[in-house]
Amino acid sequence: MAARRFSLLPGLPEADYRTDGGLANVRSWQARIVAGNSGDVPPGGWDRVGYVMVGKDADVLVPIGMSDEHSMGYEALAKLLRAHGVRAALSDFVAVPVPAACALFLNHDDDGRRLLPVVRRWREAGGPNNEVRGAYTRTPCLMFMDDLVERGGDIAVRRGVLAPYGDILVGRLRRLSDAADAWRAAPGDVRRERACLQAAGRVVALFDSFETRHYMALLGRDRYGYLDGLKADLAAWRGTGDLRALEEGIFGFDGLKNRVHNAVRAAVGRDDREAREVVEIFGDLDLALNLLSDLGLPAALRRADEDEDRAPPAP
Repeated sequence: MAARRFSLLPGLPEADYRTDGGLANVRSWQARIVAGNSGDVPPGGWDRVGYVMVGKDADVLVPIGMSDEHSMGYEALAKLLRAHGVRAALSDFVAVPVPAACALFLNHDDDGRRLLPVVRRWREAGGPNNEVRGAYTRTPCLMFMDDLVERGGDIAVRRGVLAPYGDILVGRLRRLSDAADAWRAAPGDVRRERACLQAAGRVVALFDSFETRHYMALLGRDRYGYLDGLKADLAAWRGTGDLRALEEGIFGFDGLKNRVHNAVRAAVGRDDREAREVVEIFGDLDLALNLLSDLGLPAALRRADEDEDRAPPAP
C-alpha cells in the first residue's frame, strides 16, 4: 500500500481524466487532449498519458496526454491553467514521464539533487521506477529512480560499484554461466537445457532494450545484423543439446561477452561520446573489466580451442 497519495490539481475538471488505480496504474491512465500539439488525437479526444506534471512542493498532479506532449507537456499545462483560471506557475511542476514514453532526463549535474524530493514522493505514492538519464550533464548518468533516491540525488560515478545496467548485465551473464555449468553436469537434462537457453535469452533481451547509441558503443554499428543473428542462433540451438555452440556464441572469442569486454577496455581513459556511453552502462570501468574477465569459456573448452589452434593442418 502506497504511503503517499497525490490528487488532481484543484480547479481542473476531474471528468477530463481517467486515473483509476493511482500512480501504480499510471500506464493505463488517460487524459482529454487540450492542445493536440503532437500525436494524432485532436483536442477534446482521449489519449493515454505520456507525462504527469508533479507539484514540486505539494502532492498534486496534472496528467498530460501523449498528443499534448510537445515541450514535455508544459505547453498544454499552460493552456490548462489559463482555461480554468488556476493560479499556479509552470515552474511549480516537474514533468515526470510515464515509462515507455521516455526517461526522466537530467540537464545539469545538480538536477539529481534538485529533483530528488519529487522523485522520492513519486515512488512513495506508487509511481513506476522510471529510468533517469543525463541529457546534458557532464557526468554520464543512466540509472533508475530508486538508484537516485539511494544515492541522495548524487549521479557521480562510484568507485567499486557498477552502474545499474552494468550490474544487471554482469548478473545475467553470471547466471547464464552458472546455468551452462549445471547443464554440462547433466547434458541429458531437458530442464537444465531449457534454463540455460532462457538465461541466454535474457542476456540478449537486455541488449534489445538498449538505446541504439548504447548498443553501438558496446557491440558495434551493425545492430540488427549481429543481434538478429544471435537470436537466430539461440532458436537453432534449442533442442539440439549443443552447449558448446551456445557458450561460444556468448562467451567465445568473437562472442557477445568478449565484444562487450573489448568495448569496456577501449573506453578506459577516454572521454569521448562513445566512451561516456560505456560509462553510463557500467560506471566503474575497472571493476567491470575485472568482473567480465571472470566470465568466459570453461577451462576445458578453452583447452580444446587451444589444442585445435596448435594442431597441424590436415594433409
